[in-house]
Amino acid sequence: MRDEEIEKLVRALKRAKARRGFSLRGLAILLGVSKGHLSMILTGKRRPGLRFLRAAIEKLPELRRLLENQYRSSPPPEDKPPS
Repeated sequence: MRDEEIEKLVRALKRAKARRGFSLRGLAILLGVSKGHLSMILTGKRRPGLRFLRAAIEKLPELRRLLENQYRSSPPPEDKPPS
């Protein structure tokens, strides 16, 4: 994921957390990750991995729509030959 996409994801996670009235711990439990891991993603110290994204998409439908829209509107990455 590009930095802009991660920023959108983080904003959406924070909105979902506030809208549902979750604490950081509550959201972490819902997503099946540790509170520390989620905190690092939300503060930009760690990038979300595939497992995290799958959990977020499964548990938070609003994120599914966000990610689907991002990938529909962005051009596919260019294939680069191995260095």
